Amino acid sequence: MPPVIIPFLVLMNDELYVGKYRNGWISNSVVIFTIALTFVLAIVAIPLEIIGGYEMDVIRDILDNQLVDSNQRKMGKVDGIVMEFPDREPPRLAYIEVGVTTLTRRLNPRLAGFVATIASKWGAKQSEPFRIPWSKVRDIGIDVEAEAIPALGYEKWLRDRIIARIPGGG
Repeated sequence: MPPVIIPFLVLMNDELYVGKYRNGWISNSVVIFTIALTFVLAIVAIPLEIIGGYEMDVIRDILDNQLVDSNQRKMGKVDGIVMEFPDREPPRLAYIEVGVTTLTRRLNPRLAGFVATIASKWGAKQSEPFRIPWSKVRDIGIDVEAEAIPALGYEKWLRDRIIARIPGGG
C-alpha cells in the first residue's frame, strides 16, 4: 500500500495541479501515519500468516458454496452452518444445512415459517432443512449420494409434479 499512496501524496501537495486545495500539514501527517501503520502491520502479519498454519473463515469458505456429492453431482449450496458449543471445549462445526427453509431463515425467521408451511401444504416431503454431518465433508465436495438423502427433495418434487407434466419436459 505505501508505494501506491506516495504518488497521491506528492500529487495532492502540488500547488500547480490542485491550487488552493492542496494538502495541509495535518492531512500530510495523517497520510504518513497511515502509511507507517500499514507498513508495520504488514511486517508483523506476514510472518504470523506463514507460521500460523491454515485457518478457515467459516462464512467465506463454506456458506453459499456449491455442494457436490461423491459422483460430482451438484446438490445445491450450503444454506446454513450449525455449530456446537460443548462445555469447557472450543466450539466446533457440527453440521451444514441444505434447504430453502434455512436460506429464508437467514433473511427473516417469519418468512422461514411461512415457506415451511407452504412447502408442507404443497406436498413437499421435507420442509425442514437437511443436516449433513461435518465429518462427511471433504475438501471439495461431500461424501454422500445425492439421491439417497432428502437434500434434493424440492428438486424431486418439482420434477415429478411440475416438469413431468410439461410437454417434452419429462
